[in-house]
Formats: sequence, structure tokens, C-alpha cells
Amino acid sequence: MGDLRELKRRYKSLQKKYDLPDFDSMNKEFSIEKIKEDETEYLTRELVRVIHSKLIDYLHFIGTLLNPVNSQMFILSLAKILDGNDKKVLAEIYSKLARFEVEFWKSELFFSEEFQAEYIRKAYGLWNEIREELKRIYETIELKWNNDFDKRSKGYLG
Repeated sequence: MGDLRELKRRYKSLQKKYDLPDFDSMNKEFSIEKIKEDETEYLTRELVRVIHSKLIDYLHFIGTLLNPVNSQMFILSLAKILDGNDKKVLAEIYSKLARFEVEFWKSELFFSEEFQAEYIRKAYGLWNEIREELKRIYETIELKWNNDFDKRSKGYLG
């Protein structure tokens, strides 16, 4: 493709055909404009892969927070900050994202433009749903991290 205008034109066609979210919203949430560099006949497949990449990053990060065994030190610090309610919400989000991971496999194994368009619509809806919860948890972490870090930094580390 190589041209953002061409990508937008092709996306607009898919948007009309499959009732997809508008390009600007998708680009804001998933950076789909990077697809313009890919030469492809299957735009829906590339869209699914870009969306999947973001969702899988969150799946792995949340999984590490919920089970921080052998994790980096900062993950252990974050995990300690989370209360039971936050962990419950993260577990629910993790479950939803894990289901989408399985849906991704299905979209790859049983490729069809219609199925992938459905994945895109559902993923966009899921992201909008979980983003608000993730923002709330981030704000909690940020507030507690700053307070706890100030307290911990005054102690002896050795």
C-alpha cells in the first residue's frame, strides 16, 4: 500500500461493507495506520493482527500482574499495590482477553473476511469496555505507587 490515503480508502470500503468503527477511532486505539507499509490483499487480516498485538500485550501484562512469579522487581511492586477488588477486575479482563486470543487463532485458522470483520468489531467493543477499568486501575497504581515509593525510599535497602 504505502499510502495512508489508500489505506483509508480501502478501510472505508470495509467499514461500509461490515459496519466497522471509523478509521480515526480505530487508528487512535490500535495505530492501524502502520498497515500502510504492508502490501496485502487481505486488509482485514492485517487489521486483526495489529489489534491482536495490542490486546495480547495487555493479556501478558495483566497475567504477569496476577501471577508475578519470576517477574521483574517493578511487577512485584505493582502486584503488591493492587487490592483484592483490583485483582478481581484484572482477572475478569484477563479472562475476556484470553477468549479473544482464542478468537484470534480461529480467525487465522478459518480465514474469512466476514469473520475477521466480526473480530474487529468485537475487539473494538471489548477494548472500549476494558479501557475504562484499566484507566481506573492505572490511576490507583499511580497514586499508591507514588505514596508507597516515598515511604520505601527512606528505608535501608541492603
